[in-house]
Amino acid sequence: MDPFVRRALLKPLEKRKAVSAEREAVDAALNLLDARAIAGAYLPELAKRHKAAREQRSSDSWKNVDSARNTIALALGMFVARGISAQEYAFMVAIAAEGVHDGRISDDAYPEVVKIMAKIRSVEVAQGLGPDDFWAVGEGPCEFERLNQELEAATERRFVETLRELGVDDLADLYVADRQEFDRRRERGRRAFFHKDEVVPSLMDVVMRYESEAKRAASAGAYTAAVTLLGAAVEGLLILRCLRSPTKAKRIAASLPREKRPRALDGPTKWKFDTLIETCLAAGWLPQIPTSITTILPGGLAHSLRQMRNYVHPGKVAEERPWIEVDQVEYTSAEAIFTTISSIVADAKRLKLLREAAQRPPAV
Repeated sequence: MDPFVRRALLKPLEKRKAVSAEREAVDAALNLLDARAIAGAYLPELAKRHKAAREQRSSDSWKNVDSARNTIALALGMFVARGISAQEYAFMVAIAAEGVHDGRISDDAYPEVVKIMAKIRSVEVAQGLGPDDFWAVGEGPCEFERLNQELEAATERRFVETLRELGVDDLADLYVADRQEFDRRRERGRRAFFHKDEVVPSLMDVVMRYESEAKRAASAGAYTAAVTLLGAAVEGLLILRCLRSPTKAKRIAASLPREKRPRALDGPTKWKFDTLIETCLAAGWLPQIPTSITTILPGGLAHSLRQMRNYVHPGKVAEERPWIEVDQVEYTSAEAIFTTISSIVADAKRLKLLREAAQRPPAV
């Protein structure tokens, strides 16, 4: 084919950014990488300073402002250098700020808080409530509930002040604008620090997040991302199923043909998608589901979604699906596969519901 004609026939289908926009993107990228490098260079000194402060801390240093600032400086450096996530950063900052904040409350440093707490105690005494007694949330007298709301608002205002005093306006703004998101990040950070070995609940969280993100990606027309996420979510479901019966899963995986057998049997989290499917099939965890007109073969569905998930590999796509876009039809198919396999491997109750639904006549 004539080179000129070939170039004309194969001109790019996707337009790149304009030169000015490309230049802005490059400048932003370089600035970000420079900041990351600078933070990484300062990290050893920040860690050293933080360690020295911890070794010299007293019994009440948890509420010390300088101690909190040291922790926050280390957290910020680690975050900018990408040593920790946004959630871990939020947790480290929140813990440091909460120490200062709680210390000031215990030291009666907030006059309005002291005043409200005195009023609350007066109501409790008037109602005959002892020092160790309490009302459940929403069960106290109206005046008590009103004062509690005042107390919560006052302490929240002071906590935001503390965050700003410690120089973390980003999280102070988030706390004010979206308290639920602030609490969500803090809790994820806490779990990242203290529950690293909780594989099963963490995997369940991963599967649910991937499913949720797949729906959001599909709603934006990003079907390749959506299908890839659903494939990864099904892989997570199969890992969870193997972890529910680890001894049986390892025994069956060890008996698979060599090309399917995992290199190491120390845990399903390290097995390939293909191995997980074959293990679950051999174990009977992916049973066939007869419907009113056909029979669903979960193993074939899982392999189909595994192949869809491989759309993330550019070389594979360029060779096996050149020029083809993932569209809404493929996403809908992937979503149906995910829903079916999720019902099969989740628990006996959901499997029963799936079997019952399979016997109903198809909708016209």
